[in-house]
Amino acid sequence: PTGFKAFNADSFIYEGAGSNANDILYGSEGQDDIDGLEGDDLIKGEGGNDTLSGGAGDDILSGGAGSDVLTGGDGADSFVFTSLSETDNGDYDVITDFTATDTLTFESDNFEGLNALVGNLNDLITAGEDVSFLTDLSATKEAKATFIFVQDDPASDKSALYYDADGSGSGYESTKVAEFDNSATLTAEDINLLNGS
Repeated sequence: PTGFKAFNADSFIYEGAGSNANDILYGSEGQDDIDGLEGDDLIKGEGGNDTLSGGAGDDILSGGAGSDVLTGGDGADSFVFTSLSETDNGDYDVITDFTATDTLTFESDNFEGLNALVGNLNDLITAGEDVSFLTDLSATKEAKATFIFVQDDPASDKSALYYDADGSGSGYESTKVAEFDNSATLTAEDINLLNGS
């Protein structure tokens, strides 16, 4: 999956555990612990510091506001970030099991500097769009929207993804949007940009 799309669900559940079918699960504005179990699930934490687990299947997980812990489980999972405001107060999500089959999806119209771009970030970089992908916080940035992936971030001893809306420009600073618990590697191909919610 690559973000919020037409979703064939067998059940819709609010604040609870899923089933072995394809479920849509929503949390509340509080602290939720949601497990999708099996099936291709759509899980949204909403507000609060949530713990979301996809279980087996190709799941879509979106923590929403707060510092969330996201575990995709088996399958090709997509971790969705709907707005840069989710990082207010220094909040960011921790992804515990990002693998080569997983993706990160950003709703580009809610991230300053992405200008409602749509598609795979690697393709957009190749096409010369005004966005870049770096693998080192100390790397020289251009004055354009930039994703920065730092493996073994010295600030946390874990890998982390940062976003800077204007790169070397003076209007914005790099903001941590995700931290990775495992030995994750990330390339521009793993990032998808989606216009709209």
